[in-house]
Amino acid sequence: MSFFVNMLALAVPVFTMQVYNRVVANAGISTLQGLVVGMALVLFFDYVLRQARARILQTVALRVDVELGRRLFRRLMRLPMQTLESQPSAHWSSLFRDVDVIRNTLSGSSALLVADLPFAILFLVLIFVIAAPVAWVILVMLPVFMFVAWRSANAMSSASGQERKSTQTRDSLIQEMIGGRTTIKALALDRSMEPVWEEKHAENIQSAIERGTKTDGFSNLGASLGMVTTLLLTTVGALAIIDQNLTIGSLIATNM
Repeated sequence: MSFFVNMLALAVPVFTMQVYNRVVANAGISTLQGLVVGMALVLFFDYVLRQARARILQTVALRVDVELGRRLFRRLMRLPMQTLESQPSAHWSSLFRDVDVIRNTLSGSSALLVADLPFAILFLVLIFVIAAPVAWVILVMLPVFMFVAWRSANAMSSASGQERKSTQTRDSLIQEMIGGRTTIKALALDRSMEPVWEEKHAENIQSAIERGTKTDGFSNLGASLGMVTTLLLTTVGALAIIDQNLTIGSLIATNM
């Protein structure tokens, strides 16, 4: 299904190229009408296929969630008491939250990205076919994007792990305080426990801020690289158009 979705995605740049190269240049109103009707059908089928693909992914993710949850519960129930008591309750509850993360990943944009990734090669070949003079810009920028994505994945994995650890520590403290609330009240330990809580809560906030800072940094870097790529494509493409090695429609389609 991803194959047909990606094939239909090529329709928009091809439509744009044909409009600039044929319709505008030759005042082909009838050609434009035919292209618009064709694009309307393409957009309709594209929506239907994307909805169907999303439902399939959600169904698969739910089945995986049910199976993982069942196995995790059975495994947890079979653990000896010593092992269960060696970790705070927040640790065990976080395992079930991880199952939710897996479900959301399988049914979200990450799964779609993996499914669509092989078609990037097809799009690159198409760029060589319709706009060979600017294709080298894509070849130069592609490794840069891949390096940034790799660095971003490593940094976000480390930051998310640190945030998760600090969250578990804070939640464990909360559960211990709630579980021992009678003792805390009886011995008037509430004031002495408050600085401990504030310290753990501050550590959790700090780890969340660090993760957010890294996320924003890599997101902004990706946006800047996208603008640099557009600038290079437009500049090189303009020179190729002046030399009559490229059409305006091909340049606009490549930028899409």
